[in-house]
Amino acid sequence: MPNLTDLPLQLTYRTGRDDLVHGFFVPCLEAAVLYRRAAGYFTSSGLALAARGVASLALRRGRMRLIVSPHLEPDDCAALERAHDTPAACLRTIAARSLAEIEDALIRDRLNALAWLAAAGLLEIKLALRVTPQGSYARGLFHAKTGVFSDDRGHHVSFSGSANETAGGLVENFEHLDVFRSWQDLEGRVQAAIDDFESLWTGQVPGLSIIDFSQASRVLLERYRNPDQPPPGIDPNQVREPGPGATLTPPAGLELRPYQKDAVRAWSKAGVFGMARRPALLPASAGAAWA
Repeated sequence: MPNLTDLPLQLTYRTGRDDLVHGFFVPCLEAAVLYRRAAGYFTSSGLALAARGVASLALRRGRMRLIVSPHLEPDDCAALERAHDTPAACLRTIAARSLAEIEDALIRDRLNALAWLAAAGLLEIKLALRVTPQGSYARGLFHAKTGVFSDDRGHHVSFSGSANETAGGLVENFEHLDVFRSWQDLEGRVQAAIDDFESLWTGQVPGLSIIDFSQASRVLLERYRNPDQPPPGIDPNQVREPGPGATLTPPAGLELRPYQKDAVRAWSKAGVFGMARRPALLPASAGAAWA
């Protein structure tokens, strides 16, 4: 098994000059046992960007920890305030709205890999929401774009950069990444990146509320999971399927605008029947999708 020190990593990677997926993400994920990623958006395109090359992580039975942020409308903030003690149910509806139907085969392929990681219990997702000094939910996105790969020998590779979606989908994105190695890091940038991520993950950053979303994300990602195309390293026989009849319904008390109702209706129609081809995965403890 390779480790991160075996990789011929560059100091920087740039779209148009370098192959970010096969030159950076895939090699790092093939050597990693843990991938920590702060990605910004909880949308189809945002998750696909975070999931580049992630199928390789399954080969190591590695884990991925992902922190993202949903887009909140003003009445979303009000709904979250009403459900302040149990925000996850409300956030499921908001996140479902953000995951619009997609046609892009590349994005769907990446989300398939991400969905299989979730199905195998190898993906943990938390949502970062901005909060005011008074503790109320606020609009605006947690917009960090960083990541850390860690291997089984205690080596780490961190990266930071910006991903900008282009209009019309003619070019998926333009990105510049700065890369740092723990074994060549006199300034301690890698450890600082790890510390920053762990502070986020454990909810110790002022101005942000961090909410565990792993169980709900499994359900939401399930529609992108192709049961005939698991990534190498994932055994479909280890995926437990739920009984029939689970559906998506919004939590009680959450008022939806018309376009939100359309989004939830689409998810409910798809149910948790993964690509409408066979029953989808749910952990045994999950129960109904919105329960």
